[in-house]
Amino acid sequence: MAANLPTPMETFLERVKAKLRDDIGSLLPEEAVADMVKRVVEDEFFTKTQKNVGTGYNPVYKPEPSAFQAMVIEAFKPIMEKHALIVAERHAADIEAHIKQTVEAGLMAMALKSLDKVFADALEHHAWNIQNVIENNLRAKGLVR
Repeated sequence: MAANLPTPMETFLERVKAKLRDDIGSLLPEEAVADMVKRVVEDEFFTKTQKNVGTGYNPVYKPEPSAFQAMVIEAFKPIMEKHALIVAERHAADIEAHIKQTVEAGLMAMALKSLDKVFADALEHHAWNIQNVIENNLRAKGLVR
């Protein structure tokens, strides 16, 4: 019985179709309404935007996630931070040994960058900086100023 229930996305798409039909009336064929719904969903949920990070005279456009993707990333950050701290706790001895070795060699900045890369790869390139988390934890433990 449960296998026949519509998914949330199917329910959402049907609601968008009904809203379009109510607004426009039944003037359009079903295929046109379905195409309009598809374009609305793609634009709102998946089309990246461009942000000018340059100047008016020298525009430089940087792609940004869609509003929906940005909301998902923002909601996901605390979850990823929690899991990064769990990973860091599990491998605390290895991390501390690596940091000690690096500090003794005078390469603290390189160690933090390499750890940032290791964590970023392990966490599938999620958009946040583990270096800040590690530095804050080291400061809290009094290991770094």
